[in-house]
Amino acid sequence: TAPPRQAVKVLQRVGRAGHKITEVSRGVIVPLGLEDMVEAAVLAKRAVRGDLEEPRLFMDSLDVLAHQVAGLVLEYGTLSFEKLYRVVTRAYPYFNLSASLLARLLRFLDQLGVVRFDGETARMGRRTISYYYSSASMIPETPSLDVVDAASRRTIGHLDYSFASMLSEGKAIILGGRTWVIEDIDVESGKVLVRELTGELGEPPIWTGTSLPVEWRAAREVGSLYRRLFEALSSPEKLERLRREYSLPPEGFKRLLELVAKQAQHGLKLDGRVLVEVSRSRGKGFIAVHSFLGTRGNNLLATLLAYAARAVTGVSARYFADPYRVLLISSRPLSVTEVEETLRRGLQMALANLEDVIRESYAYDVELLNIAGRMGVVDRRKMREAAAPLGVLKKKLRETPVDEEAIRSCLMEHFDLESVQRLLEMINAGSYRVVEVQELSPLAQLIFEKPAVKSGIVAAGIPVEAVLNAVLRRLESSKVILFCALCNNWQAEVRVSEAKNYPACPKCGSRAIAVLRSYEADAIPLFVRWRRGEKLTKEEMKLVEKVRHSANLFMSHGYKAVLTLAGHGIGPATARAILAKSPDMESLLKNILEAEVNFTKNRKYWED
Repeated sequence: TAPPRQAVKVLQRVGRAGHKITEVSRGVIVPLGLEDMVEAAVLAKRAVRGDLEEPRLFMDSLDVLAHQVAGLVLEYGTLSFEKLYRVVTRAYPYFNLSASLLARLLRFLDQLGVVRFDGETARMGRRTISYYYSSASMIPETPSLDVVDAASRRTIGHLDYSFASMLSEGKAIILGGRTWVIEDIDVESGKVLVRELTGELGEPPIWTGTSLPVEWRAAREVGSLYRRLFEALSSPEKLERLRREYSLPPEGFKRLLELVAKQAQHGLKLDGRVLVEVSRSRGKGFIAVHSFLGTRGNNLLATLLAYAARAVTGVSARYFADPYRVLLISSRPLSVTEVEETLRRGLQMALANLEDVIRESYAYDVELLNIAGRMGVVDRRKMREAAAPLGVLKKKLRETPVDEEAIRSCLMEHFDLESVQRLLEMINAGSYRVVEVQELSPLAQLIFEKPAVKSGIVAAGIPVEAVLNAVLRRLESSKVILFCALCNNWQAEVRVSEAKNYPACPKCGSRAIAVLRSYEADAIPLFVRWRRGEKLTKEEMKLVEKVRHSANLFMSHGYKAVLTLAGHGIGPATARAILAKSPDMESLLKNILEAEVNFTKNRKYWED
């Protein structure tokens, strides 16, 4: 299985593996990166010991209640407020519903024509039937706009309405790995007209949809594991006990220790306090907070910090978050003093204005429009049109049950207020440290490897040096097989960083060194057979061609060829194109990253 994100999902997925009650269920988690491995190990251990995520119950959901009220008046015709209240509060999710909140909802539905309510009785309104049957589904709608190339009139992609609502004519965006400038936004027809722009960087779409969140307890244990590794660095016995405790594979554990050791060399060990790194590059500021609050906690923390930075310093900031850290990119560098003021005073201000902070988030835009559709404010069949005047809609619905439910839904689905409050208690108690650094530490740079960030990371304005350093470290830690395609008498499995020691075959001196991944090792005996003149199948010849072409690349480009072929999903043909347009190391790493992103995006469309 892929990384499960939650311990309960480990049990659900692996538990189905046996297929029979008499069989033992076994499963393998395949991590997508180093931190995915740490996360998976923690989740597997939590699953084994039965430490599962607690279910989160939606209580007093007003959009669901609105639909049920319409159904009740549709069935009974007329209902007294007292009877309606008794019926509703018999259901567990509404056992604690206040009469005043129900009355407020009924008055709102009366304004919409969904029901008629005079303060004492509720009965059918002019829209009861149409609303009830058109709003039966609670599945969120995801309206989008088609993006059309003005030159070819070809649809090149789609944008979520929430992102499109933030755009204007002349704004540059990133789509499909290329930069486009907005020519026109026609929400009525559901189209965004663009033309390609070269030589400039645009803005990648920020809202990336929903996925399973890592809860704060699991994230906290990941942080605890990092801390224990720092403490045990000088003790091989303690390290081995930790490896066995979390069932980490030896090779992966070795790479993890290398990362932790590099972090320690920076003087930035995790010691139980909140670690905040402050850096600067190209006129912008970069703030990394090692918070370990989980997906929802860090989503809220990032949103609050951006608000806090603006309130304290007047500086706007973009933000990224993963379950273990938050990254802020400010429009100008911030001093350590300003960052400390943002943490201590700014976060308090942001929490005091929590509802306004949430209203500024993309999550709120998504929830507001969906809840407006479920409560009959907008026609769910015309979500694109409703998304057009989003700012107008937000003002119109402010302080209504739709607004209230959207905020509650954000706090339930997207944000974790409790974990952020715990972090704030640590900050108020002085359990944090702010450190100014030349470049972000290895642990902080792990955020650059997260899929939601990676696809737009360079274009988003994140420091190019930090991104490329992270890419280089990952590539150099990968393993490849070097094989002499001339004498066929030498091969070695080495890390990419060690390939510099082999500019030629140590046996015959030839530079015809083929570069293969471990899963391509079967190509070597096939190549030897082909050299002897044996006849091979078409499929076998494809592997032979890989050996030949990669050896040609090594002869022409040396170590750069090894580095490129170590990229995820990069074969000799793609590597040749990358190397041809990469005169220096910076452009090479950028092009490798772009090719990896394209491979990840396009792989799902391939046929088996």
